[in-house]
Amino acid sequence: MLDPYVRRTMQHDGNGNFFVQMKLPDVYGVFKFVVDYHHPGFSWIKYTERVPARPFQHNEYERFIYSAYPYYVSAFSNMLCFFTIGIVFLYNTEGKSK
Repeated sequence: MLDPYVRRTMQHDGNGNFFVQMKLPDVYGVFKFVVDYHHPGFSWIKYTERVPARPFQHNEYERFIYSAYPYYVSAFSNMLCFFTIGIVFLYNTEGKSK
């Protein structure tokens, strides 16, 4: 089960900015990011942002996926072998027996 609360410590970049890098779970939906900072003597910070996570549409993928090159090569080599064997069978003449 997915833990609804993921707590991360924010890191300071030295310019007055804080940041966190994290990956979303492999689940589609709407995620809510909340910064709720309460520290005695300082102002409270409460920031909430909703972010939709959705799958790519069919036209948003890359044109050629680099990790799929072995599949592309196997498909084209399969077509080449099919046509080569077809040509050999079409134009093969057997020797005449006496």
